[in-house]
Amino acid sequence: MSHRPRCSSKNESLLATCVSICAIVLLFLVGAQYNLAKEISTLAVETRAETNQAQWSAFISFQEKSATFDTRNPTLVVFQRLHQRRRTATTLNTSIIPPVARDVGDLSSVRTVASPAAELIREKQEVSWNVVSPFLPPVLAPLTAQLTLKYRDDEGFPFFERAVYPVAQVPNWGNMHSPAEWDRHFKEMRKEDFVPLPRYDLKALTIPMNSLLRPFTSKSVPLITAKLAYSTRYYGAYNVDAGEYTGAHPGIDLKLAFGTPLGAIGGGRVQTVAKDANMGLHVIIEHRVPGVGTFYSIYGHMDVVWVQEGQDVRPGYSIGTVGMTGSTTAPHVHLQVDRDDGIHPHERYWPPYVLTPEEADVHTMNPMTFIEKFAAGI
Repeated sequence: MSHRPRCSSKNESLLATCVSICAIVLLFLVGAQYNLAKEISTLAVETRAETNQAQWSAFISFQEKSATFDTRNPTLVVFQRLHQRRRTATTLNTSIIPPVARDVGDLSSVRTVASPAAELIREKQEVSWNVVSPFLPPVLAPLTAQLTLKYRDDEGFPFFERAVYPVAQVPNWGNMHSPAEWDRHFKEMRKEDFVPLPRYDLKALTIPMNSLLRPFTSKSVPLITAKLAYSTRYYGAYNVDAGEYTGAHPGIDLKLAFGTPLGAIGGGRVQTVAKDANMGLHVIIEHRVPGVGTFYSIYGHMDVVWVQEGQDVRPGYSIGTVGMTGSTTAPHVHLQVDRDDGIHPHERYWPPYVLTPEEADVHTMNPMTFIEKFAAGI
Protein backbone atom coordinates (compact mmCIF):
# COMPACT_ATOMS: atom_id res chain seq x y z
CA MET A 1 0.00 0.00 0.00
CA SER A 2 2.82 2.36 0.83
CA HIS A 3 4.37 1.95 -2.67
CA ARG A 4 1.25 2.85 -4.66
CA PRO A 5 1.40 6.60 -4.10
CA ARG A 6 4.99 6.65 -5.30
CA CYS A 7 4.07 4.70 -8.47
CA SER A 8 1.19 7.04 -9.12
CA SER A 9 3.47 10.00 -8.68
CA LYS A 10 5.91 8.57 -11.22
CA ASN A 11 3.11 7.93 -13.69
CA GLU A 12 1.83 11.46 -13.31
CA SER A 13 5.31 12.83 -13.80
CA LEU A 14 5.78 10.68 -16.91
CA LEU A 15 2.40 11.76 -18.25
CA ALA A 16 3.23 15.41 -17.70
CA THR A 17 6.53 14.96 -19.49
CA CYS A 18 4.80 13.30 -22.47
CA VAL A 19 2.23 16.07 -22.66
CA SER A 20 4.97 18.69 -22.61
CA ILE A 21 6.89 16.91 -25.37
CA CYS A 22 3.73 16.58 -27.50
CA ALA A 23 2.95 20.26 -27.02
CA ILE A 24 6.48 21.25 -28.05
CA VAL A 25 6.32 19.00 -31.15
CA LEU A 26 2.91 20.38 -32.11
CA LEU A 27 4.10 23.97 -31.73
CA PHE A 28 7.14 23.15 -33.83
CA LEU A 29 5.01 21.63 -36.61
CA VAL A 30 2.56 24.53 -36.58
CA GLY A 31 5.46 26.97 -36.70
CA ALA A 32 7.01 25.05 -39.57
CA GLN A 33 3.71 25.11 -41.43
CA TYR A 34 3.41 28.87 -40.85
CA ASN A 35 6.92 29.42 -42.17
CA LEU A 36 6.11 27.25 -45.17
CA ALA A 37 3.04 29.35 -45.89
CA LYS A 38 5.14 32.51 -45.77
CA GLU A 39 7.70 30.98 -48.11
CA ILE A 40 4.97 29.89 -50.52
CA SER A 41 3.44 33.37 -50.46
CA THR A 42 6.83 34.96 -51.06
CA LEU A 43 7.50 32.51 -53.88
CA ALA A 44 4.19 33.37 -55.51
CA VAL A 45 4.93 37.10 -55.37
CA GLU A 46 8.45 36.62 -56.71
CA THR A 47 7.16 34.32 -59.44
CA ARG A 48 4.57 36.88 -60.52
CA ALA A 49 7.22 39.61 -60.64
CA GLU A 50 9.56 37.39 -62.66
CA THR A 51 6.68 36.48 -64.98
CA ASN A 52 5.83 40.12 -65.61
CA GLN A 53 9.48 40.87 -66.26
CA ALA A 54 9.70 37.95 -68.67
CA GLN A 55 6.61 39.15 -70.52
CA TRP A 56 7.90 42.70 -70.74
CA SER A 57 11.35 41.59 -71.96
CA ALA A 58 9.77 39.39 -74.61
CA PHE A 59 7.47 42.25 -75.66
CA ILE A 60 10.34 44.74 -75.98
CA SER A 61 12.45 42.21 -77.87
CA PHE A 62 9.65 41.55 -80.35
CA GLN A 63 8.78 45.22 -80.87
CA GLU A 64 12.41 46.13 -81.53
CA LYS A 65 12.59 43.47 -84.24
CA SER A 66 9.16 44.11 -85.75
CA ALA A 67 8.46 46.10 -88.89
CA THR A 68 7.12 49.63 -88.87
CA PHE A 69 3.41 50.07 -88.34
CA ASP A 70 0.69 52.48 -89.36
CA THR A 71 0.38 55.17 -86.68
CA ARG A 72 -2.50 57.12 -88.20
CA ASN A 73 -4.90 58.18 -85.49
CA PRO A 74 -8.00 59.84 -86.93
CA THR A 75 -9.85 59.52 -83.65
CA LEU A 76 -7.96 62.53 -82.34
CA VAL A 77 -8.76 64.96 -85.13
CA VAL A 78 -10.88 66.73 -82.52
CA PHE A 79 -7.62 68.18 -81.24
CA GLN A 80 -6.76 69.97 -84.48
CA ARG A 81 -7.85 73.27 -82.97
CA LEU A 82 -5.43 72.84 -80.05
CA HIS A 83 -2.38 73.39 -82.26
CA GLN A 84 -3.96 75.72 -84.82
CA ARG A 85 -4.86 79.39 -84.48
CA ARG A 86 -8.36 78.88 -85.81
CA ARG A 87 -11.01 78.62 -83.09
CA THR A 88 -12.87 75.78 -84.80
CA ALA A 89 -13.22 72.08 -84.14
CA THR A 90 -14.96 69.09 -85.66
CA THR A 91 -16.49 66.29 -83.64
CA LEU A 92 -15.36 62.98 -85.08
CA ASN A 93 -17.81 60.38 -86.33
CA THR A 94 -15.71 57.33 -87.11
CA SER A 95 -18.51 55.75 -89.11
CA ILE A 96 -17.58 57.96 -92.07
CA ILE A 97 -13.90 56.99 -91.98
CA PRO A 98 -12.94 53.93 -94.07
CA PRO A 99 -11.50 51.10 -91.94
CA VAL A 100 -7.74 50.65 -91.86
CA ALA A 101 -6.74 47.00 -91.65
CA ARG A 102 -3.21 45.97 -90.71
CA ASP A 103 -2.12 42.57 -91.99
CA VAL A 104 -0.28 40.54 -89.37
CA GLY A 105 0.24 37.45 -91.49
CA ASP A 106 -1.32 34.08 -90.85
CA LEU A 107 -2.15 32.97 -87.31
CA SER A 108 0.59 30.34 -87.20
CA SER A 109 3.25 33.02 -87.60
CA VAL A 110 1.64 35.07 -84.82
CA ARG A 111 1.73 32.09 -82.51
CA THR A 112 5.35 31.42 -83.40
CA VAL A 113 6.22 34.94 -82.29
CA ALA A 114 4.30 34.52 -79.06
CA SER A 115 5.37 30.97 -78.23
CA PRO A 116 8.81 31.57 -76.59
CA ALA A 117 7.38 34.11 -74.16
CA ALA A 118 4.29 31.99 -73.54
CA GLU A 119 6.35 28.90 -72.70
CA LEU A 120 8.62 30.84 -70.33
CA ILE A 121 5.61 32.42 -68.67
CA ARG A 122 3.89 29.04 -68.30
CA GLU A 123 6.96 27.53 -66.63
CA LYS A 124 7.14 30.44 -64.18
CA GLN A 125 3.41 30.36 -63.54
CA GLU A 126 3.29 26.67 -62.64
CA VAL A 127 5.63 27.26 -59.70
CA SER A 128 2.86 29.05 -57.82
CA TRP A 129 0.03 26.68 -58.79
CA ASN A 130 -1.02 23.66 -56.72
CA VAL A 131 1.76 24.03 -54.17
CA VAL A 132 1.55 21.39 -51.43
CA SER A 133 3.28 20.81 -48.11
CA PRO A 134 5.83 18.01 -48.66
CA PHE A 135 6.82 17.04 -45.13
CA LEU A 136 3.90 17.31 -42.70
CA PRO A 137 2.60 13.98 -41.33
CA PRO A 138 -0.81 12.69 -42.51
CA VAL A 139 -2.38 13.46 -39.15
CA LEU A 140 -1.95 17.18 -39.90
CA ALA A 141 -3.32 16.97 -43.46
CA PRO A 142 -6.35 19.16 -42.60
CA LEU A 143 -3.96 21.98 -41.73
CA THR A 144 -2.31 21.80 -45.16
CA ALA A 145 -5.68 22.37 -46.82
CA GLN A 146 -5.83 25.80 -45.16
CA LEU A 147 -2.39 26.87 -46.33
CA THR A 148 -2.09 25.25 -49.78
CA LEU A 149 -2.08 27.62 -52.73
CA LYS A 150 -4.75 26.31 -55.09
CA TYR A 151 -6.01 28.16 -58.14
CA ARG A 152 -7.95 25.38 -59.88
CA ASP A 153 -11.20 23.69 -58.94
CA ASP A 154 -11.74 19.95 -58.54
CA GLU A 155 -12.20 19.63 -62.31
CA GLY A 156 -8.89 21.36 -62.96
CA PHE A 157 -10.46 24.58 -64.26
CA PRO A 158 -8.84 27.81 -62.96
CA PHE A 159 -10.75 29.77 -60.35
CA PHE A 160 -12.18 33.12 -61.44
CA GLU A 161 -10.87 34.73 -58.20
CA ARG A 162 -11.87 38.32 -58.97
CA ALA A 163 -12.29 40.86 -61.78
CA VAL A 164 -9.70 43.49 -62.69
CA TYR A 165 -9.36 46.15 -65.38
CA PRO A 166 -7.34 45.20 -68.48
CA VAL A 167 -5.14 48.29 -67.91
CA ALA A 168 -4.53 50.47 -64.88
CA GLN A 169 -3.58 53.64 -66.76
CA VAL A 170 -4.30 55.34 -70.07
CA PRO A 171 -2.51 58.09 -71.97
CA ASN A 172 -3.68 61.52 -70.91
CA TRP A 173 -5.19 62.22 -74.33
CA GLY A 174 -6.72 65.52 -73.26
CA ASN A 175 -3.29 66.96 -72.55
CA MET A 176 -1.83 66.01 -75.94
CA HIS A 177 -2.04 68.59 -78.73
CA SER A 178 -0.32 67.16 -81.81
CA PRO A 179 0.04 63.91 -83.79
CA ALA A 180 3.66 63.72 -82.68
CA GLU A 181 2.36 63.25 -79.12
CA TRP A 182 -0.66 60.99 -79.57
CA ASP A 183 0.84 58.76 -82.29
CA ARG A 184 3.64 57.53 -80.05
CA HIS A 185 4.15 53.85 -79.33
CA PHE A 186 3.50 52.71 -75.75
CA LYS A 187 7.20 52.27 -75.00
CA GLU A 188 7.93 55.77 -76.30
CA MET A 189 5.63 57.40 -73.78
CA ARG A 190 6.85 58.69 -70.44
CA LYS A 191 5.45 58.07 -66.97
CA GLU A 192 3.97 61.56 -66.82
CA ASP A 193 2.03 60.91 -70.04
CA PHE A 194 -0.33 58.51 -68.22
CA VAL A 195 -3.25 58.94 -65.83
CA PRO A 196 -5.33 56.34 -63.95
CA LEU A 197 -8.08 54.71 -65.99
CA PRO A 198 -11.06 57.12 -65.79
CA ARG A 199 -14.43 56.05 -64.39
CA TYR A 200 -16.98 54.84 -66.89
CA ASP A 201 -19.42 57.66 -66.21
CA LEU A 202 -22.03 58.03 -68.96
CA LYS A 203 -23.04 61.49 -67.82
CA ALA A 204 -19.48 62.73 -68.32
CA LEU A 205 -18.85 60.65 -71.45
CA THR A 206 -21.83 62.13 -73.30
CA ILE A 207 -20.89 65.78 -72.74
CA PRO A 208 -20.58 67.21 -76.28
CA MET A 209 -16.95 67.39 -77.35
CA ASN A 210 -17.42 70.83 -78.87
CA SER A 211 -18.44 72.23 -75.49
CA LEU A 212 -15.13 70.99 -74.05
CA LEU A 213 -13.12 72.51 -76.86
CA ARG A 214 -14.87 75.88 -76.97
CA PRO A 215 -13.36 77.23 -74.88
CA PHE A 216 -10.63 74.76 -74.02
CA THR A 217 -9.51 74.97 -70.37
CA SER A 218 -7.54 72.79 -67.96
CA LYS A 219 -10.88 71.52 -66.60
CA SER A 220 -11.62 70.04 -70.02
CA VAL A 221 -8.54 67.77 -69.98
CA PRO A 222 -9.82 64.90 -67.77
CA LEU A 223 -13.20 64.89 -69.54
CA ILE A 224 -11.60 64.78 -72.99
CA THR A 225 -9.28 62.00 -71.82
CA ALA A 226 -12.24 59.98 -70.52
CA LYS A 227 -14.30 60.48 -73.69
CA LEU A 228 -11.44 59.32 -75.90
CA ALA A 229 -10.37 56.49 -73.58
CA TYR A 230 -13.91 55.05 -73.85
CA SER A 231 -14.14 56.05 -77.51
CA THR A 232 -17.12 53.73 -78.17
CA ARG A 233 -19.52 52.87 -75.36
CA TYR A 234 -21.47 49.72 -74.65
CA TYR A 235 -23.87 49.24 -77.57
CA GLY A 236 -22.95 52.75 -78.62
CA ALA A 237 -22.76 54.45 -82.00
CA TYR A 238 -19.34 55.22 -83.45
CA ASN A 239 -19.35 58.78 -82.18
CA VAL A 240 -17.44 60.20 -79.23
CA ASP A 241 -20.60 61.93 -77.97
CA ALA A 242 -22.91 58.89 -78.22
CA GLY A 243 -24.34 57.08 -75.21
CA GLU A 244 -25.33 53.44 -74.75
CA TYR A 245 -27.87 51.55 -76.90
CA THR A 246 -27.39 53.89 -79.81
CA GLY A 247 -25.53 51.38 -82.00
CA ALA A 248 -24.84 47.69 -82.59
CA HIS A 249 -21.51 47.55 -80.73
CA PRO A 250 -21.70 44.91 -77.95
CA GLY A 251 -18.61 46.00 -76.07
CA ILE A 252 -16.41 48.95 -75.19
CA ASP A 253 -13.55 50.38 -77.24
CA LEU A 254 -10.66 51.42 -75.03
CA LYS A 255 -8.35 53.81 -76.85
CA LEU A 256 -4.77 53.03 -75.86
CA ALA A 257 -1.28 53.56 -77.24
CA PHE A 258 -0.11 51.02 -79.79
CA GLY A 259 1.75 48.22 -78.00
CA THR A 260 0.07 48.69 -74.60
CA PRO A 261 0.18 45.38 -72.64
CA LEU A 262 -3.29 44.00 -71.80
CA GLY A 263 -4.28 41.90 -68.78
CA ALA A 264 -7.02 39.27 -68.45
CA ILE A 265 -10.01 40.73 -66.60
CA GLY A 266 -10.42 37.57 -64.51
CA GLY A 267 -9.11 34.08 -63.91
CA GLY A 268 -9.97 31.53 -66.55
CA ARG A 269 -8.80 29.55 -69.57
CA VAL A 270 -7.93 30.81 -73.04
CA GLN A 271 -10.49 29.27 -75.37
CA THR A 272 -9.65 31.01 -78.65
CA VAL A 273 -6.77 32.78 -80.33
CA ALA A 274 -7.95 33.72 -83.82
CA LYS A 275 -8.01 36.37 -86.51
CA ASP A 276 -10.76 37.65 -88.77
CA ALA A 277 -11.49 40.66 -90.95
CA ASN A 278 -13.62 42.45 -88.35
CA MET A 279 -12.07 41.77 -84.93
CA GLY A 280 -8.56 41.17 -86.26
CA LEU A 281 -6.25 39.23 -83.98
CA HIS A 282 -8.30 38.47 -80.87
CA VAL A 283 -8.42 36.36 -77.73
CA ILE A 284 -11.43 34.78 -76.00
CA ILE A 285 -11.10 33.69 -72.35
CA GLU A 286 -13.65 31.53 -70.54
CA HIS A 287 -14.52 32.51 -66.95
CA ARG A 288 -16.60 30.42 -64.57
CA VAL A 289 -18.04 32.63 -61.84
CA PRO A 290 -19.34 30.46 -58.93
CA GLY A 291 -23.05 30.84 -58.31
CA VAL A 292 -23.45 33.18 -61.28
CA GLY A 293 -22.52 31.39 -64.49
CA THR A 294 -20.01 31.23 -67.32
CA PHE A 295 -18.81 34.30 -69.17
CA TYR A 296 -16.40 34.91 -72.04
CA SER A 297 -14.16 37.98 -72.22
CA ILE A 298 -13.09 39.06 -75.70
CA TYR A 299 -10.08 41.25 -76.57
CA GLY A 300 -10.04 42.48 -80.18
CA HIS A 301 -7.67 44.23 -82.61
CA MET A 302 -4.54 42.98 -80.83
CA ASP A 303 -1.05 43.28 -82.31
CA VAL A 304 0.75 40.51 -80.43
CA VAL A 305 -0.66 37.61 -78.41
CA TRP A 306 1.33 36.09 -75.53
CA VAL A 307 -1.03 33.25 -74.65
CA GLN A 308 -2.16 30.05 -76.38
CA GLU A 309 -5.44 28.17 -76.56
CA GLY A 310 -5.91 26.01 -73.47
CA GLN A 311 -3.61 28.13 -71.31
CA ASP A 312 -4.83 29.04 -67.82
CA VAL A 313 -4.60 32.66 -66.69
CA ARG A 314 -5.14 34.54 -63.45
CA PRO A 315 -6.60 38.06 -63.02
CA GLY A 316 -4.32 40.64 -64.62
CA TYR A 317 -2.22 38.04 -66.44
CA SER A 318 -0.71 39.73 -69.53
CA ILE A 319 -2.20 38.23 -72.69
CA GLY A 320 -0.76 40.48 -75.41
CA THR A 321 -0.62 44.03 -76.69
CA VAL A 322 -2.93 46.62 -78.26
CA GLY A 323 -2.84 46.80 -82.05
CA MET A 324 -4.73 47.85 -85.17
CA THR A 325 -5.65 44.51 -86.73
CA GLY A 326 -9.01 43.96 -88.38
CA SER A 327 -11.50 46.75 -89.03
CA THR A 328 -10.17 49.71 -87.06
CA THR A 329 -9.15 53.32 -87.54
CA ALA A 330 -6.84 53.74 -84.54
CA PRO A 331 -5.02 51.63 -81.93
CA HIS A 332 -7.50 50.35 -79.34
CA VAL A 333 -8.82 47.19 -77.73
CA HIS A 334 -12.39 46.05 -78.23
CA LEU A 335 -13.39 44.64 -74.83
CA GLN A 336 -16.54 42.51 -74.72
CA VAL A 337 -18.12 40.15 -72.18
CA ASP A 338 -20.49 37.49 -73.53
CA ARG A 339 -22.82 35.28 -71.54
CA ASP A 340 -22.70 31.53 -72.11
CA ASP A 341 -25.14 30.61 -74.89
CA GLY A 342 -24.64 26.86 -74.56
CA ILE A 343 -22.67 26.60 -77.80
CA HIS A 344 -19.11 25.35 -77.43
CA PRO A 345 -16.62 26.49 -78.41
CA HIS A 346 -18.09 29.91 -77.82
CA GLU A 347 -18.30 32.36 -80.71
CA ARG A 348 -18.38 36.06 -79.96
CA TYR A 349 -21.80 37.65 -80.15
CA TRP A 350 -22.58 40.44 -82.60
CA PRO A 351 -26.12 41.85 -82.80
CA PRO A 352 -27.97 42.11 -86.13
CA TYR A 353 -29.53 45.44 -85.10
CA VAL A 354 -29.56 47.99 -82.25
CA LEU A 355 -30.81 46.12 -79.18
CA THR A 356 -32.82 47.27 -76.19
CA PRO A 357 -31.16 46.91 -72.76
CA GLU A 358 -33.33 43.86 -72.06
CA GLU A 359 -32.35 42.18 -75.33
CA ALA A 360 -28.68 42.97 -74.84
CA ASP A 361 -28.66 41.51 -71.33
CA VAL A 362 -29.60 38.10 -72.72
CA HIS A 363 -26.36 37.85 -74.71
CA THR A 364 -23.78 40.16 -73.13
CA MET A 365 -22.84 42.21 -70.10
CA ASN A 366 -21.27 45.66 -69.97
CA PRO A 367 -17.54 44.92 -69.41
CA MET A 368 -17.20 47.78 -66.93
CA THR A 369 -20.25 46.59 -64.98
CA PHE A 370 -18.82 43.06 -64.99
CA ILE A 371 -15.48 44.26 -63.59
CA GLU A 372 -17.06 46.48 -60.93
CA LYS A 373 -19.52 43.77 -59.87
CA PHE A 374 -16.90 41.08 -59.35
CA ALA A 375 -13.88 43.22 -58.35
CA ALA A 376 -14.18 42.11 -54.71
CA GLY A 377 -13.98 38.45 -55.69
CA ILE A 378 -16.30 35.50 -55.30
